[in-house]
Formats: sequence, structure tokens, C-alpha cells
Amino acid sequence: MFNGDYGNGLQPIAYLSQKLHGAELNYPIHDKEAFAIIIAFKTWRFYLEGRKTTVYIDHCILKYLKTQPNLSRRQVRWIDFLEMHFHYDNVYKPDHKNKADALSRPGHVATIQVERMNPLLKEIFTHGYTIDPEIPLAENKFWKELMSMLETKLAMSSAYHPQTDGQTERLNRIVEQLLQAACKDEISKWNLHLPVMEFAYNNATHVTTGQTPFFLYYGHNPLTPQKLTAPATNET
Repeated sequence: MFNGDYGNGLQPIAYLSQKLHGAELNYPIHDKEAFAIIIAFKTWRFYLEGRKTTVYIDHCILKYLKTQPNLSRRQVRWIDFLEMHFHYDNVYKPDHKNKADALSRPGHVATIQVERMNPLLKEIFTHGYTIDPEIPLAENKFWKELMSMLETKLAMSSAYHPQTDGQTERLNRIVEQLLQAACKDEISKWNLHLPVMEFAYNNATHVTTGQTPFFLYYGHNPLTPQKLTAPATNET
């Protein structure tokens, strides 16, 4: 939840996450989306009641519910709850304009088959491409022409300043360390270990959040081989 914009942009003042339980897991997708909004309004009711609120959503679920002729009892209760207690507007924000929370974004690693690229790109990615330090990357002729050919918007981090893309730099460093430990006897087969390295990274507790990326993304931790093979215990 964000408070008003007083010149410095919207500032977050509260965060909310909740896992679905029981019958909630069987809700249709549009009901799950509406349920998330209801939970937010119920949790932050003391903030929102009596004040004008803007709901930014990446779907049109509230508009959909209001225009349906046949609503379930659950949907009617939700609409009544919102209309009776809150003054709100909906702002639709498409998926491609939403930026995922960096703290909940899992890491992904993959190999690039350089030999299948055209000779120029193969040379660049294999041996590197010399960048004039006096020319900003955004103004570099090569990158501008390449991005134009690919119809891609150029949005790169600052030159010689990897801190602007800290998550990628940190992930690469950790994956390199894991690969060095796992592939010291078979260096040429490093790519075969990437899926395991990715799983290990996403299932490791991070100091910043105190949780694993997997848990923050899915709401639960994965089943590991140890959990699958461990003998069942009876609790009394």
C-alpha cells in the first residue's frame, strides 16, 4: 500500500502477502484475483475507510463482477462490502507496465548457444566488444543500430557501474562460485549443472528478506529429495 504523492512519488507504507487455504485454492481465477483485493481492503480497513482510494490492478475483475447478471453469493458479499464501506477508483495497469518486486523475483540462469548466432554476434559474445569509455552506451552507434534492427528499446545500466544491476551481478557471482565447486573435475560439463545451481540459489535463505526466493514467489518452500525420502513421523 502507498500513501499520497507529495512531490516525491508514491511511498510504500505497508506490504501484504497471504497464502490461499482450503476452499480458496479451488476458486476460479477471477475470484482469486477479486479475493486478493478484498483481503487488502479488510486488512487495511482502518487506513482506507472514509478516504478516497485508488486500486491499481492488472486485470478488470471488479468491473467484470459489477457487470455480470448472475453472481455467486460470495461475489455479491464482496461487492456489498466494497460499496458500503469504501470510496475507491480502479486504474487498470497492463502486465507489461508492472515491475515485479525485486525482493521476490527468483533468479534464472541459462546457457547461450553461441555457435548458432551470426558471425558478428558470435565474435562479440566470444571475445568481447570494445566500448569507447568516452561514449555513453545509450549513444554508442553499434548498440543503437543493433537495438533498432531488433526493434528493442535500449535500457542498459550505467557504463562501468555494475552496481546499477546489483541483482544480476550478485546472482552471477554466486552461480560462478557454485559451478566452481561442482565442476572442478568436469569443467567442460558446467552447463549440465545450471538447473541444480538455480534450484539451490532459489531455495537458499537470503539475508535481506530472511526467506528464500522460492517461498516469496510461490508462498511455500519446495519439496527437496531429503523431504521426499525422509521417513514419516507420527505426532501425538
